[in-house]
Amino acid sequence: MHLLRLSPWAERELGSFVRARAQETDIGNAAWAMDSYWDIAKKRAQYWQKCDAAFAHLLAGRNNEDAENHMPKTTATAKTPKAVMSRKDLNRNLGRDTLVLQDKHVLLKLNWRIGFDWTGEAESDVTVEAAFPKVWSETDTGASLKKVPETFASLLHSKGAFEATRIMVALLFTQ
Repeated sequence: MHLLRLSPWAERELGSFVRARAQETDIGNAAWAMDSYWDIAKKRAQYWQKCDAAFAHLLAGRNNEDAENHMPKTTATAKTPKAVMSRKDLNRNLGRDTLVLQDKHVLLKLNWRIGFDWTGEAESDVTVEAAFPKVWSETDTGASLKKVPETFASLLHSKGAFEATRIMVALLFTQ
């Protein structure tokens, strides 16, 4: 099997794994990897779309000094997250593995990478990194701020990706 080309959004995570299996003539493993990757990539794209809609006020480049953390008022004409993503939204979010939420004081970087086990099953690795002003870290005697990634991981396993993100946003950002 010769894999001529993959979509640019899939190349980084899927390309080397599938090509290695193709060289070993393990076609079943390569096909399984592509299928399981597609399932998780769609879920990840839906997650990014949901985050874009829910946390638009915290997206880098979309806020200004006067409107920091200002939640847009919902109206009947306001855009609400759809249960089914449009092709345009899906294409925009496929392959995306990072989202940064920030305000004047806090930066929260969400990472969702997809890897593979030996069987070709795609596996998610969802993590967060947080940055705070130095003065906050200096006065954090209980080292609570250093526990953000651990807290997120715990929430992720018990509540799921979006709910864990929503809770972390509520804890870290003023509303």
